[in-house]
Amino acid sequence: MVLGIQIIGIVFAIGMIFLTYLCYRKNDFNIKDFSLWMIAWILFLIAAIFPNTLNKALESLRIYSVFDVFVVGGFIFITSIVFYLYRVTRRNQRKLEKVVKELALKKK
Repeated sequence: MVLGIQIIGIVFAIGMIFLTYLCYRKNDFNIKDFSLWMIAWILFLIAAIFPNTLNKALESLRIYSVFDVFVVGGFIFITSIVFYLYRVTRRNQRKLEKVVKELALKKK
């Protein structure tokens, strides 16, 4: 891995760990959200710091391109997050519809 890209990855991971911690302290994240994001950023940090270890582990699985792993893993991660956000949005939409119905019936 190129040293410049490695440094950018390390700085990015540390920044995201700090941002995740701040969101947890502001009660934007519960412990489950905080744990999920911290694990993701710590794994990213480890992959950025020790890229050769990751290469050796992938070769034992007969995967020869780290980039492929990051692309596929990224798609899986992003798809999971979008699905979760969709669920939360639908839940909030149902709650909002219920509140609006109750307010409309009270005014009538």
